[in-house]
Amino acid sequence: MKLYLDGMFFRSTGVGRLFDYLLATLLADPSIEALHTAVPAAEREPFLGAFPDPRVKPSFVPYGPMTLGDLFLKRRLLRALREEVSLFVFPSHNVPLGAPRPFLVSVNDVTAFSPYFRVPWHREWRRSAFRWLLGRTLRRAARVVTISRTAERDLLEEFPGARGRTEVIHPWVADLFFEPPSPSAGASGAELPEDYLLYLGLRIHHKNLDGILAAFERLAPEFPRLHLVIAGRRYRDPDMVDAWKRRSPLAARVLEIVGPDDAHVVQLLAGARAFVFPSFLEGFGLPPLEAMAAGVPVVCSDLPIFREVCGEAFRPVDPARPESIASGVREVLTDPALAFSLISAGRERAQRYRKQPSQARYRELVRSLALPT
Repeated sequence: MKLYLDGMFFRSTGVGRLFDYLLATLLADPSIEALHTAVPAAEREPFLGAFPDPRVKPSFVPYGPMTLGDLFLKRRLLRALREEVSLFVFPSHNVPLGAPRPFLVSVNDVTAFSPYFRVPWHREWRRSAFRWLLGRTLRRAARVVTISRTAERDLLEEFPGARGRTEVIHPWVADLFFEPPSPSAGASGAELPEDYLLYLGLRIHHKNLDGILAAFERLAPEFPRLHLVIAGRRYRDPDMVDAWKRRSPLAARVLEIVGPDDAHVVQLLAGARAFVFPSFLEGFGLPPLEAMAAGVPVVCSDLPIFREVCGEAFRPVDPARPESIASGVREVLTDPALAFSLISAGRERAQRYRKQPSQARYRELVRSLALPT
């Protein structure tokens, strides 16, 4: 069996991590003879280093994800593979116009239609264009994977025509998050403070970095040795963190780590006093589960998605109120019994998201949809 797995989000956002995990999952299937992918040319060397398996057949393209090249030019590459590939798999919604079928697409969230996903008024047309493109993709897809019941519900509210063709397959927590970090893993040259909070994720408005920073301002006088580590890629440059650091006297107590790999994230989690994730909306929310697996108490938004995924194993806060975020963190830092209970409950909860069940379901779904060759 020969497949195409879209790699345009390699090393970019949570979809990039999903791509990594899916590629490794599919390569573990001995029936896979070749796995074609398209990856931005800027990521050529990191990609070749990460995936040396000769069955991986990358095409390095001169454009990035969700660009005009991705949505229009990439179809030439895909059509050239039409006679060879049994199934085209897209870990995100960036399916180009005219993509050959059959294809399997993952829709991880519909945040683009939320008021928390900010679009300048003069670019509002992009939201309408995206709605049209996504609707077309859903109509043509052989199957649509969503990553949670909450994401599935949100998708069907926006696109009821997809009902009956969705399947929920959770992302999984990689094994290394359950294991003690090795002393050399993830070394980056950045010296970590002894006492810090950790945020991990894309630096975009709906992740609520502004709320984290405002909460840190409230906590800083009470905890003079406390720092904040923000790990993740910028969505815009400069962004809200850059603006805050320019004006804040606390700038020296905020450490930025852009684009850490999983091994580095494990190192960051190993020293964190608490993991803070007060997002306004999520399709799943893998970082809190990774923190739980690593034994870090989690403070995150009281949202349906986190109740679904994390159960009761976190300290819930109101993401719209920085004082609520600060209060939740304060309780974790000052109440050892609470911190211990969150750590214990979190480790147990994370066990539900080990890789084997979801990997098996992905492989089964791919086999069921792939055309015979």
